[in-house]
Amino acid sequence: MSTDRMWESFSPAAQERILRLLAGAIARVLSEREEERVGDRLRYEIEASAGPAREGLVGGGARLLVRVRMFDGPGVVDALTGEPGGQPDVCCDLRPERARELAFELLACAEHAERRTEQAGFWERER
Repeated sequence: MSTDRMWESFSPAAQERILRLLAGAIARVLSEREEERVGDRLRYEIEASAGPAREGLVGGGARLLVRVRMFDGPGVVDALTGEPGGQPDVCCDLRPERARELAFELLACAEHAERRTEQAGFWERER
């Protein structure tokens, strides 16, 4: 029996109950992930690589995704405690087209930041 036929065999009340249970389970998982989130903390380094994650394609096959990793490099110190830093790495796998868009956005932001820095005179040495 196909999944669609099985679903249609349930009464509307049973379908609604299943959907509510599923929504509750998803909310619990998201809540647990929120508690474990480390993405809000500042990282000082970033790198990208092709893979290892893959995305399956309709009709078979797969394509590599671009992994972006944000991490603390050597010598990072926690500003509050003075202790060596070292937050857990944060990774995100992007489709190649989105990674390319992000690369262009990063270039534009870098140029904008440098231009504003120069205009504000932040690079001048103190006298």
